[in-house]
Amino acid sequence: MAGNILVVDVGESILGLQRVHHGRYVPYYGENRIRALERLEQADEVVTYNGNRYDIEKLNELSLRLRRKEFRMRGIHTDMQDLCWPRILGSSLSNTYAHYCGTKKAFPDTYEGSNRCDVYRTLMLWRYWKENGSFNWDAV
Repeated sequence: MAGNILVVDVGESILGLQRVHHGRYVPYYGENRIRALERLEQADEVVTYNGNRYDIEKLNELSLRLRRKEFRMRGIHTDMQDLCWPRILGSSLSNTYAHYCGTKKAFPDTYEGSNRCDVYRTLMLWRYWKENGSFNWDAV
């Protein structure tokens, strides 16, 4: 198993990252987002929810704006929304998390708290997938 797997959630002014194994959530703002982009580019795997339709495009736009070069991952990208909902466009992260993981965890009612919550939910869906091998779409 590759060791450098990062979950990311892209916000308007924040990049939230967390390693899937023994990681802690780290929010990046302003110019510090350059370091987040570098970490993501070096990762063995980047995990998102709806990344194929949003996050990867936003990471590229941010990279072009901050570094004047395109965002290029060396590892693979795993979009949990596509894995959870392969037959349809999908459901929200909140609803998908509630369906598959069901547990509730409180986060601060702040911009950063919302980003941290999305990173956590995406991480929990990734762990569910790794533990179960798939999602039971017919039960939805």
